[in-house]
Amino acid sequence: MLAPALWFLAIQVVALATLPLTIRVFRSLPDRGYGFAKPVGIVLLGYLAWLTSMIGLTSFARPTIALLGVALGTACWCLGGRECLVFVRARWRLLLAFEAMFCLALVIGTFVRAHNADILGQEKFMDFALMNAFLSASDLPAEDPWLAGFGVPYYHLGYLILGLPGRISGTPGPVTYNLAVAFVFACAFSGAATIVYGLLAPLRPGLARAVDWGALVFAILGGVMVAVLGNLEAPFELLAATGYGDAAFWQSVGIKGLAANPSGGWLPADGAWWWRAARVIPNIQPDGITEFPYFSFLLGDLHPHYTALILDLPILGLGLARWLDDGQPASRWQVLVGALLLAVLVAANTWDVPTFWGFLFGLGVIDVWRHGGESRALLHQLPRLGAPFLLAGVLIAPYFVGYQSQPLGLGFVAERTPLGSLLILFGPTLLLALVLAGWSASRGRGLVALERELAPSLTVRSLLIGGALALLLLVVGEPTLALLSFLMTLVASASWGWLRSHEAGDERLRSAALFCSLLPLGGLLVLTVVELIFLRDVFGSRMNTVFKFHYNAWLFLALGGAAGLGLIWTSSAMVPRGRGWQLASVALVGLVIGPGLVYPLAATWTKSGRFANEPTLDGSRFLRLGQPSDYDAIQWLRANGTGRPVVVEAVGPDYGEHARVSTFSGLPTIMGWVGHELQWRGERPEIGRRQGDVDAIYRASTREELLDRAGPYRARYVFFGGLERDRYGPETRQRLGTFLSVAFARGETVVYAVPSEQIAAQTR
Repeated sequence: MLAPALWFLAIQVVALATLPLTIRVFRSLPDRGYGFAKPVGIVLLGYLAWLTSMIGLTSFARPTIALLGVALGTACWCLGGRECLVFVRARWRLLLAFEAMFCLALVIGTFVRAHNADILGQEKFMDFALMNAFLSASDLPAEDPWLAGFGVPYYHLGYLILGLPGRISGTPGPVTYNLAVAFVFACAFSGAATIVYGLLAPLRPGLARAVDWGALVFAILGGVMVAVLGNLEAPFELLAATGYGDAAFWQSVGIKGLAANPSGGWLPADGAWWWRAARVIPNIQPDGITEFPYFSFLLGDLHPHYTALILDLPILGLGLARWLDDGQPASRWQVLVGALLLAVLVAANTWDVPTFWGFLFGLGVIDVWRHGGESRALLHQLPRLGAPFLLAGVLIAPYFVGYQSQPLGLGFVAERTPLGSLLILFGPTLLLALVLAGWSASRGRGLVALERELAPSLTVRSLLIGGALALLLLVVGEPTLALLSFLMTLVASASWGWLRSHEAGDERLRSAALFCSLLPLGGLLVLTVVELIFLRDVFGSRMNTVFKFHYNAWLFLALGGAAGLGLIWTSSAMVPRGRGWQLASVALVGLVIGPGLVYPLAATWTKSGRFANEPTLDGSRFLRLGQPSDYDAIQWLRANGTGRPVVVEAVGPDYGEHARVSTFSGLPTIMGWVGHELQWRGERPEIGRRQGDVDAIYRASTREELLDRAGPYRARYVFFGGLERDRYGPETRQRLGTFLSVAFARGETVVYAVPSEQIAAQTR
């Protein structure tokens, strides 16, 4: 328990060190961004450690990172410490509520991870290999653990940032990995709650210095909808477990691989059923990946689409803070921290850049328009709006030094997502978007005085236009686009109505309602775009485009749904005849939460083995129990591999246990997962050559032949364990022993040492 405690202490210290800066940046939010303090703090320190090491000013060693943290905290508290203390004394109850929310989510997340700790399966090896490269690096750029001599590829900065608390506290890497998965979950929950609370609490200014418990309830709903709920695939799984439906019925449902399968209980008999929730779309090749945050958390892949939540939500929070600033110019701290968050997102998950850069810039444009109301004012403000984005490009420039990527292009979608699949994935939040648009229209009929006659006529026009477009798309056989276009027309109409309204006595409602409408509008726009075009990558299909951008759509639609329900409830309580909308909002909460909770409850129970196994946060336990001699040898390499020597290990298929030595030792190998290196770097003759050299090392018939192949890679050790024995035969152990000295031996596993003078000679 000491390791998690020290890790949590590191998180808290970094958050408190940078809190004065956080509350200045998010100055317009009721909690002044306290719900973002932990991710923002670790991102600030991570970027500072990365940048100073990349340009050669500092090392990336643990003492240096700690000193940078002290310097950063000192600067923040000298600049804004007094203001921070005044704010904390005034709002300590609200801050305590958000702290409790984060800690509870972290405890629950850690408990679930402790029953799913193994870093094994899917792409966990890749995620841990990249994180471990930074946990063991003393300088940057870090070396690619799976391609010795090359820098770390991919959009990797999230791995560095999430590894920092472990680096500072000395928490072992396999434990740090699982704590990082739980940390992202907790940050997503508290970040979503902060945004929803920030939208709703200002509607009742009388509670400005207290906790608005009504707003807090919907804030918690926002956290649940973003981070906890699942899609509607899980209820269909429970239905299939009863044996309901024939083959025709399940074919019409369209969930890949799902059919009636009586289990004799309430859960499916297939212990891997929870996996299908992220494989709903049947017509995408090679696989229709449709993850959502809780699936990613439960799966445990520390992948960029999941880890970027610690950046996505603060970026949206910054957009909301600027929105609530009532037209005031951005402070230099907002520009700087905003630019830094945008910059880090480029190197943490490049796929998110179009969505979140675009949404933040669009918010700025709409904000200027609603305060200025004319194109001249907008043109005048464009340089100010573009400043954070230009600065972000400068801040992230070192990332592109030596940058490599697979060739990319754009393609047009030939086969749409089936309408049934779209409703299974997003049905509840699409319904909430429709309800929010309907409520906005009802406000124009007298509950709120919009511009004279504007809202009713606008509603009629939007219904006619949206209906005609949807009907046309249905006629040509495009039901998915028909639904999306109809919803987008209605939500855009609602947004335009709130933008053009002039509500003299209730500007707060207009502002909150417009922002609430823009969130689902952003999600609908993302869903529509990915039905039309895709980014053509090494797979040549729209698989990754749907995978990555559906994740963004989930975030926007969930936030908009929770905030919209809270807005309907809160504002309806302020007007006559608002009781009906309040009751409708409560009913909708049940309609969304009920089916959505099926997945987290049932899938967690199944995947965690009913919580019957001994809990642990050690992600390497499977290796320690399954291959104890390999595990001991890897631990020896980790402890004795000073100077990051290269280790030779067998090359095998991706997604298995090959590359386990480099992954868990933190030391580079000649060649790791071939398929992933091809995805990151594109076709390179180097990759095929390295596979041949590894084979030649293990099959060498003379010492000179072995050294000729190992020397150019700086290979210091040759690992011979279970996978090497399976691939090259048990006799290889004796042959290698005649060429090389034994550095470590345990059971059937041997680590051979390559003479250092021979390496130097071969390298020269």
